[in-house]
Amino acid sequence: VNVGQPHPLAPDPALARQVKAPVYWRFDMKEGSAIKGPAIIAEDETSTIVGANFKASINSLGYIILERTR
Repeated sequence: VNVGQPHPLAPDPALARQVKAPVYWRFDMKEGSAIKGPAIIAEDETSTIVGANFKASINSLGYIILERTR
């Protein structure tokens, strides 16, 4: 799932700085997939930034769910 080579910088408001973040291709993530931030979930027409204080998972409908972890 991780396609980031090398990891680009992504803004992280919780940390108030740019951080290195692995890139995950959205359509490789299946139901139940989960990643901890910081990360970037890339799609053809948009990207979702997952901050360091969040985790992202894919629900049964295929939606990205962001949950605060701390």
